Amino acid sequence: MLVWSILNIILLFKIWDMTNDVRDIRNILESINYSRANTSNNISSIVSSSTVDFKVGEIVVIKSSGKEMKIVQIFPDGDIACVPANNKLGLRKILNKEEILKLRDYKE
Repeated sequence: MLVWSILNIILLFKIWDMTNDVRDIRNILESINYSRANTSNNISSIVSSSTVDFKVGEIVVIKSSGKEMKIVQIFPDGDIACVPANNKLGLRKILNKEEILKLRDYKE
């Protein structure tokens, strides 16, 4: 019974310590969300300056393979997230704007 009590006390302190870790993680995540909320107004100007030609939903072609992709997200740093244009189940690719062309430019 004594061993069982000691193990329970040790477990109590371990769980207590883990709650402090969770609190630290929550504070970090909240600060990240806060910084994103403050910069969300500036993102549109960054995106428009770095990817003037591309829009979400547009069909593009990868220069190296000729594969048609659909733009699903444009990141502030200029990278573009694409999925295969012909189906919804393909893997998402992060591409640089220099790696892709608009579909109409590729066919011309």
